[in-house]
Amino acid sequence: QRRGSSPRDLLISLLPHFADFATAFHEVIDFVPYEDTLKQLARDRYKAYRSVGFQLNTAAPPQPQTT
Repeated sequence: QRRGSSPRDLLISLLPHFADFATAFHEVIDFVPYEDTLKQLARDRYKAYRSVGFQLNTAAPPQPQTT
């Protein structure tokens, strides 16, 4: 269940940790950095989003075009 009487549509999170206020949003976009230490923090956030009931989807970054 989302908190608040009027949930927001989208949160774009650049935080290194899970933010409790994320549950006030219908959708969250979170990024996974390339650095291993930060990548582990992203895994922890993923688990936290799942534990509060978010339906998770992952997407690969776009690949650069070669000419």
